[in-house]
Amino acid sequence: MNKFYEFMRDRYGADALSAVIVIVSFALLLIVSCFDVWWLSFLPLLLVIYAAFRILSKNISAREKENEFIVNIKEALLSLTKREKEDDTHIFAKCPVCGAKLRLPKGKGEFSITCPACKKKMRVRT
Repeated sequence: MNKFYEFMRDRYGADALSAVIVIVSFALLLIVSCFDVWWLSFLPLLLVIYAAFRILSKNISAREKENEFIVNIKEALLSLTKREKEDDTHIFAKCPVCGAKLRLPKGKGEFSITCPACKKKMRVRT
């Protein structure tokens, strides 16, 4: 085990982008095996080789920049779902008729609103 640690000491190692590359390669492998798409048969192997190259690379700064790109995309996608939880000035409610999401100001008391989706008028208390 010490030889493995010595070998990996100055190498970059696995990260989020490497994991995505391996997952995509397995998905492509399933597609190739199920649909007999011959022109895609080497692509999963090339992707796994590229992931291994990234993991074993000694150019750490270049690999960090590549990984930062995929992490920024992941954070952007997660921020779309976190918007409801992080908003301190508004609450989110569902329309009782159509189920549309409504963004309402917090602490304004009782007032009437109209659902933009179904045009139903209702009174809400925030």
